[in-house]
Amino acid sequence: MSARWDRLVANWLAARGSEHTKGAYRSDLDAYAKWCSAASITPLRSQGADLDAYRDACLAAGASSATVARRLSAIASFFRHAEQVGAVAANPVYRVDRPSTDSGPRTPALEAEELDSLLHAAEGLGAKAAALVALLALDGIKLNEALAVDIPSVHLARGATRASASSWLAVDRRGQQAQVPITHHSAQLVGTYLAARRHGPLFLGDSATGDHSTRLTRFGADYLIKRAGAAADLPRSVSANVLRRSYVDAALRAGTALGDVTHHLGHRDARQTARLVDGSLRRS
Repeated sequence: MSARWDRLVANWLAARGSEHTKGAYRSDLDAYAKWCSAASITPLRSQGADLDAYRDACLAAGASSATVARRLSAIASFFRHAEQVGAVAANPVYRVDRPSTDSGPRTPALEAEELDSLLHAAEGLGAKAAALVALLALDGIKLNEALAVDIPSVHLARGATRASASSWLAVDRRGQQAQVPITHHSAQLVGTYLAARRHGPLFLGDSATGDHSTRLTRFGADYLIKRAGAAADLPRSVSANVLRRSYVDAALRAGTALGDVTHHLGHRDARQTARLVDGSLRRS
């Protein structure tokens, strides 16, 4: 394999997460490079048809749909990096269909236009609805995680106008605290909702006495989400699970490797993440 390929892979892996994640990604790229060598293809000159052939070869060799989808996601993320640094003209995985791992019909993820409408409608309902919908749809936070967060676990970067600043929530995952990064837009909405509050739950339930210790219930949160969906005039019902699937789908479309999305969501296995994605939308 060429030294250029090796350097690009090393630079791409340097920005990945844990050593375990890096090892998994390297294995996926090595497998593709070996297939290219056997097929007399230069990896950095890959075309969409080459990736189609690789996908079909993996499936024919007995790899599961989830495994092949994960491999293509890793390759897509690498080529996105290669495109950004000028090593390739375009990402060849861009229009390659990924195998579906769906086990049955499900409500599909929201399209970008639908998500924009939902976020706008949630903001019209108030700061609480806006912050809740944003954390679920833009950051992939689970509903029970968001509802369990207390204000001391919210870190909003100073300088609200700096989109590059880092904000995060500390959420409980399997008994351990995990710092989950949130988008600048979500951070702004959370900051607006919190206002001067410094203690108590992040999301408050309705209280006639203004009690700042009453936590928003799952029932109350679901009501807000469905109100936002109705206000956005969406053609389908919206739930917390639909918003989480929408986050995963948008991340994969943007070229984020499946392993990175898995790590962000706190899943133990990429197959758990892959099950959230609507197969008809499984493209890089």
